[in-house]
Amino acid sequence: MTTKNLLTILFLPFTCLSCKKDCSPKPSAYYRIDEQKEEFVVYETRDISFEVSSKAIIHSEKKGTETWITIRYPQYRAYLYCTYLPITKGSLRPAIDDSYRMAFSHTVKANGISQEVLQIPAQKTGGVLYKIGGNVATPRQFFVTDSVSHFFRASLYFDGRANADSLMPVVKCMDKNIHRLTSLLKWKN
Repeated sequence: MTTKNLLTILFLPFTCLSCKKDCSPKPSAYYRIDEQKEEFVVYETRDISFEVSSKAIIHSEKKGTETWITIRYPQYRAYLYCTYLPITKGSLRPAIDDSYRMAFSHTVKANGISQEVLQIPAQKTGGVLYKIGGNVATPRQFFVTDSVSHFFRASLYFDGRANADSLMPVVKCMDKNIHRLTSLLKWKN
């Protein structure tokens, strides 16, 4: 047996074992989302004003006495669907009940729902921010009202499938936008 044949016989098993393909499934990857420094601009309707990211795209339409506002954040593939309602003494309770019902309709899929009280003393305004955990369609919903004339509610939605783990960095960014919007919201009239 020649040296060449002996080396071939010795190294053949190593080369066969080293070329083995890994056929195990790989987990899905998600884009890395870095928080961006944002500038804010004032958005006004006939009834309210608030601040939103300058990168947001806003569409508003009047439906009877209601104003529907869609705030799109293209960099996050997120939407805030907002509704402004003028209220009277008799319409406040049903509006609050609807907001509560809409938030708690997610209990089937939610890991939990916490409520954060929102207070804006300068505007004599208060409300509730619902933080809905788990793979739900709307991880954040909120309403604010002066309890006399104005009611504003919104729900946060994302393009694509709800995956709480991958959306968490974006939800945290959106929390800052929501807090800024609610804390600087002003009623007109």
